[in-house]
Amino acid sequence: MVNEIDNLFAFILGREQKIARLELESVLRHFDICFDVLSLAGNVALINIERGDDCLKNDIMSLLGGTMEIFKIIAIAERLDPDSVYSQISSLSQGGKGRVTFGISDYSKSFAEDKINALGLEVKKKLKETGSSRFVALRGDSRLSAAAIISNRLDRDGILLGIFSDDNRYLFGKLVGVSDPSDWSRRDFGKPKSDKFAGMTPPKLARMMVNITLGQCEGISNYKLQMSNDISNDKNKKIRNLELEIRNYNDFVVLDPFCGSGNILLEAAVLGCQIIGSDISEKAVNNTVANLNWLKSQTYNSKLKTCESTMKQLNNETMIFQTDATKFDFSSVLGVNPNQANEATSYKLIVTEPYLGQPKKFEPSINAVKGEYEKVKKLYLDFLENVCRIGHKISAIAIVFPLVETVEGKRYSLFDQIIDKIKEMGYTLCCEPLVYGREYQVVKREIIFLSTAQKKDTSCKKQ
Repeated sequence: MVNEIDNLFAFILGREQKIARLELESVLRHFDICFDVLSLAGNVALINIERGDDCLKNDIMSLLGGTMEIFKIIAIAERLDPDSVYSQISSLSQGGKGRVTFGISDYSKSFAEDKINALGLEVKKKLKETGSSRFVALRGDSRLSAAAIISNRLDRDGILLGIFSDDNRYLFGKLVGVSDPSDWSRRDFGKPKSDKFAGMTPPKLARMMVNITLGQCEGISNYKLQMSNDISNDKNKKIRNLELEIRNYNDFVVLDPFCGSGNILLEAAVLGCQIIGSDISEKAVNNTVANLNWLKSQTYNSKLKTCESTMKQLNNETMIFQTDATKFDFSSVLGVNPNQANEATSYKLIVTEPYLGQPKKFEPSINAVKGEYEKVKKLYLDFLENVCRIGHKISAIAIVFPLVETVEGKRYSLFDQIIDKIKEMGYTLCCEPLVYGREYQVVKREIIFLSTAQKKDTSCKKQ
């Protein structure tokens, strides 16, 4: 049962909840934010965050691919009625100018759409006694969509009250962050080049993979602690110095050796990472170059810390080239000298999705899958063996494997087929495999996070 709400937040996770939760925890750990996951019910994660208001002032929402909304819990109520809701809306609207615009979303799964709308209309009547108000009604769901939230400006100068459950009580939350679907849609469908036949990593998945891989790196999360210690004895420092500042991602190099149309590289670039990409296909290389040039022309939200750093990286000479990832010596482009174990370099990550096999509309037999994936198996093994040359200089690896549903009701996991050989090469599995894909998809993605060195696991726990 929740007793303290001073630093309590509700994070609304997307469809792929396990991946979204791991990404969220990785980003929080990346910035050395102390937190405790109190509960996870459906797609709602209740998390206690140390000095949460300071952390979220820097818009961590803009970094996340798998979190849809963030609410700050502001009150606990024994029952849900017009009076209790009015009290919260009225309190949140104090000091506002003009008409109060508000909405209500139910994440407790306790109330139908019509009851929430009736509740909102009752609150609207009460608010009219002291001024004008507008209630944004629900349409077809018990919660407002991100598009409705943004179009009605509830994330800026309005109020969205979230309702959550805690045993037999209700928690009220105020919206403090929402993911803009138009931003994701622009990078998904607005870029000039794509190849639906070759398959593309969805932008949100690409972002989550990059964030989780960044979270695998050790020694990068002491900035906040050092900053706090530096200013603890100086009362004249400005309050802004107490706020968590988003770390500059320019220290990270993200390599995608199977870049395709460049979705992973685009998301890494938006975060401000240095990027290097390659592909055996000339068409794929040209597509990636065209999409990165397009990204340069885009204007991002000024609050996004990646606005300047993204342009800085893209304006530099970005290495995108054609090569065979199973044979090319990537140390030549990563600045890695295998003979210099103490070489001081930036963090180098591999985030990639190799060939997943032919697209499939219908479930094949298990025997057919085994026959088809012999060549794909060789591709993965040859690539991972090639990376072993510089493995001790790669901070972390995220790689997508195909997971095929068969007509017999079984799943063919290419990763399971070669996991023993991968371990023999010296790789360590950082956490359990994560599956991405809709129920109807025949070929799903099995995401694997690998390390080339034994290390204490602090961010990937079995879920």
